Amino acid sequence: MMVAFAMAAMATSTSVSAAESHVERVVHLDSAAAHYTLGGRVEILEDPAKNLLLSDVLEPSREGWVRSTQEIPNFGLSSSAFWLRLSVKNQEAVSRDWLLEVGYHYLDAVDFAEVSENETIVHEPAGDLT
Repeated sequence: MMVAFAMAAMATSTSVSAAESHVERVVHLDSAAAHYTLGGRVEILEDPAKNLLLSDVLEPSREGWVRSTQEIPNFGLSSSAFWLRLSVKNQEAVSRDWLLEVGYHYLDAVDFAEVSENETIVHEPAGDLT
């Protein structure tokens, strides 16, 4: 199973209800917090054919994203690839390193991409199949 994370800056929305819904899911990074549980703040896209690229999932017209309802998302046994995305905002005046931990060591591949305004800033593949 492959899991990919796309981390993006918060996008502006013209719909008030959509913007309010999105704002409550933005992870506001604050040095006072030791950790964040992200499960309820991610959106998930299943890729059964495992053929989507980062550029595909970044398309604004991409349908199929589902908001996670689980604190710890569980995909069961699946041959699909899963894309997860979340928005973060640094609340601090200075930059700070943060660790994104995927606490399930049986995953074959995990790709991390930091994206801002549809431009990939960082792309890090990880896992035992990379």
